[in-house]
Amino acid sequence: MTPRIREIRTYPDASVGPRRGTLVVLKDGHGITGIGEASPLAGHSPETLEAANSVLNRFDPDLLPPPIPAPRWEGTLLTSLRDVAEKSPAAAMALETAWIDLAAQLAGLPFAAFLSDELRAGRRVPVNILVNSPEHESSLQRIDRALAAGISTVKLKAGDIHGVQATLDMIGRIQRKWGDSLSIRVDANGSWPLDLAIPALKKFADFGIEYCEQPVEKGKLRVLSSSPVPLAADESLVDFGELEAFAGIRAERISEYLGGLTTSEDVLKTASESFSPPVKVFVLKPMVLGGILRSRRIARIAAGRGIRCTVTHLFDGAVAFAAYAEFAVSLQPPPLACGLYPHDATAAAGSDNEKHFDGCCVRSARQPGLGLNRGAILDAALDR
Repeated sequence: MTPRIREIRTYPDASVGPRRGTLVVLKDGHGITGIGEASPLAGHSPETLEAANSVLNRFDPDLLPPPIPAPRWEGTLLTSLRDVAEKSPAAAMALETAWIDLAAQLAGLPFAAFLSDELRAGRRVPVNILVNSPEHESSLQRIDRALAAGISTVKLKAGDIHGVQATLDMIGRIQRKWGDSLSIRVDANGSWPLDLAIPALKKFADFGIEYCEQPVEKGKLRVLSSSPVPLAADESLVDFGELEAFAGIRAERISEYLGGLTTSEDVLKTASESFSPPVKVFVLKPMVLGGILRSRRIARIAAGRGIRCTVTHLFDGAVAFAAYAEFAVSLQPPPLACGLYPHDATAAAGSDNEKHFDGCCVRSARQPGLGLNRGAILDAALDR
């Protein structure tokens, strides 16, 4: 099983500008192919694409276990990629996705079913619509179209503290137009000063928003335990110290668990008994967290501590989008509405979104592995 690495040439996305990524292809002795994607995003990922490629090029494929669902395969795969995940989360995501895609095909199972033997047939997970410019009239039109398609959750990008009033005004307009038919989330991307965060959150509390995502930078979110609205952790999840504060489990134990060295039962046994989580939601971005399996383990910790989860993309390509959809469907308990509405880059990278998206929900392709046309995706990468 030898990995081949192929860089995806620039593919456009209107939201974040041109994007690049790398495809990892694993092939067994019979020609069955598994595919994964590394697409770190500047300003969000801890590494560059060049750094991810360097890690991928130096990786020894003999470290990977055979692509079969052996007992404790999950822990074995995590252990084999532990060093990779620490150096480049996106590289670990690519190698892991390719391995699971290949192993699931060999087992004759969809990617999601390979991850979870508790998967209920036909499970769908709702998505949210993202609004980047709350002050624009076009945003209301976008929300109207989403509502007509069956989407009932809106995520508003609030920007820095100076954008709070514009976001409050937009929430007021949304609620006057659609009432309680839409759930509203706000994302500050860690941009609010700590001393101004609580006053801003009090203003949002008056509108009954679902939650506010990452109002302050990582390292400081735990301080806002008195928030009048539920808080969601995004960027903070890469910080084991903050994970310890969120889950009441020592950082060292969490690190061992995410590295495949212990089980969920082992790590949850060490949790503080009298504990109230300072955040209510974890926002899982596998490309930043080091892959699907590490994200699943964070979700298990969350479930054991009464914290809900959602899954979001990183404006990456077709392979990553398919993996996120399969991952979201595999989670138990099911996640909240996920930030997995298809975007420009998935189509540009050769994806058939309809396999994983039905207009308002993501779903499993219900074909072996990721259910992708791998040849078309590789051809699209070469054409760009």
